[in-house]
Amino acid sequence: MSRPRRVLLGLRARRRVVAAADVRLGRGVVWDIAPGGLVVLADGVAVGAGCRFHVGRAARVVVGAGARLGEGCALLARERIEVGASALLAPHVVLADFGHDARDVETPVRLQRLVTAPVLVGRRAILDLAAVVEPGVTVGPGARVGARSVVTADVPAGALVVGVPARAPGAPPPGGLRLERRR
Repeated sequence: MSRPRRVLLGLRARRRVVAAADVRLGRGVVWDIAPGGLVVLADGVAVGAGCRFHVGRAARVVVGAGARLGEGCALLARERIEVGASALLAPHVVLADFGHDARDVETPVRLQRLVTAPVLVGRRAILDLAAVVEPGVTVGPGARVGARSVVTADVPAGALVVGVPARAPGAPPPGGLRLERRR
């Protein structure tokens, strides 16, 4: 029996992971699941080498049937993260359902409170290399997020978004700012 499978069996015994029998795990998957936290892996899920699951108390991570998580993906949950069936997360994608309340830029980060909101990735959605999805964002079914994009707002079903912050190609930047080239 391989080491990843033994670790998974130990987590199942402590009721922190519920996994179908045909889940495939890469080497070096990190399971940091607090008591009361839960990870659910449905039929046919593949978790790449070096993926990290950091799940807080009473938090839930649900990965739907046939979903694929590439190498080095990080799922950071204090509330809820859901990855839809047949979704594809390329290597080094980050899904985080919490962050600092940075509205007051004068407050040091260590004094800012944490805010949480669920992250939802729809069926057959594709998140390309090193994409980041911030708290409270829903990536619709069949949507695609470009490589190294940072998703700060909901993505409609079937849409393509790219950039930092992510938006449809050719869409104006947030806030109506227009950048002009100097001559």
